[in-house]
Amino acid sequence: MQRTGDDTSGRDWNRARKMGVNTLGFRLPQHRTFFLVDPDCTPVTKSVPLAMTRQWLVVVARSGAVLFISVDPESVTAEEKGLLKTALTAAARIQPEAEPLDWMETTSPECWRLGGKAERFMWFGKEGVDFFPK
Repeated sequence: MQRTGDDTSGRDWNRARKMGVNTLGFRLPQHRTFFLVDPDCTPVTKSVPLAMTRQWLVVVARSGAVLFISVDPESVTAEEKGLLKTALTAAARIQPEAEPLDWMETTSPECWRLGGKAERFMWFGKEGVDFFPK
């Protein structure tokens, strides 16, 4: 197993998206060639919007890549526990490798083939990208 990207963040979704989504999208073709791809932790914290966490858990868990989760145990809700259980169950099964479908148009692929079905994810949220995080 090899970490194939820079650190994601449990405080800044834009960093998690930039370092995680794009790592998975562009390094996944190397998965199982020389190593297993690790796109870094999926953050489950109060600072990362649950809508973004949910999507990222789905993609990584169903991608065939390694799933690591970084959880703030004091802030986990019942809903998040359910998401974690679903993600870990999916990641424990051998999955067909995910394929980013729009990788030539963006640095954060939104269209993915997961399990033979095309799915779309919205990584930027309603407010778009924050280029100058606080």
